[in-house]
Amino acid sequence: MDEVPPGEDTLNNGSWSMEGSLRVARPSKFGEEFKQNAVRLVRTTGRTCADVARELRMNRETLHVWMPEAEERESESGVGLSPAAESSPW
Repeated sequence: MDEVPPGEDTLNNGSWSMEGSLRVARPSKFGEEFKQNAVRLVRTTGRTCADVARELRMNRETLHVWMPEAEERESESGVGLSPAAESSPW
């Protein structure tokens, strides 16, 4: 096989890379229903993301990212936020 010159695109382990600088996001191990339920737990119980994430045995930063994503999806779909979401500590 011919060597690829530096800076050229290469296919490595099924994902495109440019000398290792371009990364492809891996698929989420969490389904959409799990995400929605986790966000709902934070909103409806008043618990923190860290507390809910600990209970669900997941990274708290992941749940923290899902919160504004859920709000964005809801605003795009025209669905209003629940009162618990409006009083959320986020």
